[in-house]
Amino acid sequence: MLSDYDRNHVRELVENPSKDWFRAVLFKFINESDDLTRNQLRDEFSEEVNLVETEMGLPITAGGEQRTDRLLFLFRKSDMINRAKLLACFPFIDLESKVWR
Repeated sequence: MLSDYDRNHVRELVENPSKDWFRAVLFKFINESDDLTRNQLRDEFSEEVNLVETEMGLPITAGGEQRTDRLLFLFRKSDMINRAKLLACFPFIDLESKVWR
């Protein structure tokens, strides 16, 4: 669930590297993602994607290995509910086996 603090401090959470809880990392990931990745995330995290798109404008594209590394970091920060949402968004990436190795 999105807190009022997270909802009202999107830019700060995206730009401050010391903010590293799940929503802050998710906001950073959304901001760095390409259109395809944002659309995959929108299925489960629509409010978060909309907030970042509105607050930050067009994101910087991050692809390939950098995107996978960021996604794995985000997956490690997630609780059980958010982990299930991420797995639903990215079924083609074997997140669980990469995290638990």
